[in-house]
Amino acid sequence: MRLSGNGLTLSYESVTVATDLTLEIPDGKVTVLIGPNGCGKSTTLRALSRLLRPKGGSVILDGKDIHSYSSKEVARRLALLPQVLLTPEAISVRELVAYGRHPQRRSIAALRDEDREAIEWALAATGMTELGERPVDQLSGGQRQRAWIALVLAQGTDLILLDEPTTFLDVAYQLEVLELLRELNASQGKTIVMVLHDINMAAEYGHQLLAMREGKIVATGSPHEIVTRELMREVFGIESHILRHPDTENPLCVPVPVPGVTPATAAALA
Repeated sequence: MRLSGNGLTLSYESVTVATDLTLEIPDGKVTVLIGPNGCGKSTTLRALSRLLRPKGGSVILDGKDIHSYSSKEVARRLALLPQVLLTPEAISVRELVAYGRHPQRRSIAALRDEDREAIEWALAATGMTELGERPVDQLSGGQRQRAWIALVLAQGTDLILLDEPTTFLDVAYQLEVLELLRELNASQGKTIVMVLHDINMAAEYGHQLLAMREGKIVATGSPHEIVTRELMREVFGIESHILRHPDTENPLCVPVPVPGVTPATAAALA
């Protein structure tokens, strides 16, 4: 295991978000964190990427505590697409994507051929080549999201963490992004960890699901082990029908409204 968390307590100042988290990210697989809003998914991803120092426990990357590495060393080993993205002003898409090559460069010298190749591949992979010279602040929300994903891909790491990578994307681009990530995993063996809100997308694209609620990991397992009526009730406080995808046989969750029962009430009664 290249990446794991052991007994993590995660806090923002005096507010504790998650406690006693222990998780392992299997190499060469796609792991998806699911759970209701505010359960600690994004905070966990921040800890795994070294953006947040745990109050307790440790994150281990390649056999060492992740905080023993410099920021640049971590960036050479893993790439992160955070939930909140701040784009520099007056920058083109190609210039933004080029930032992804900084951790791989030894100096501020001009881009090497391998840097340019990585940038052009990332633009092509995300369908952004024709928009390469467009200012980022003139893009739609979906186009901007794809530009940031291209930056992450240009970084060229074998370990990729993404916090809600399909945000702002319509369903067609959601599928394109997730299919791209699946192809990177299948053909290049990249280890991918992402937060998704869509349970069915998580079940379709994840090898391993981590289900969280109220700052704790409720269950870890394959989609068939996690997407069950019982766990959907426990994690999300909903009643559901669990069907099978007609092509892949992966589970599909169909929520069932219960008159007069809110998700919070259902969770309390579970």
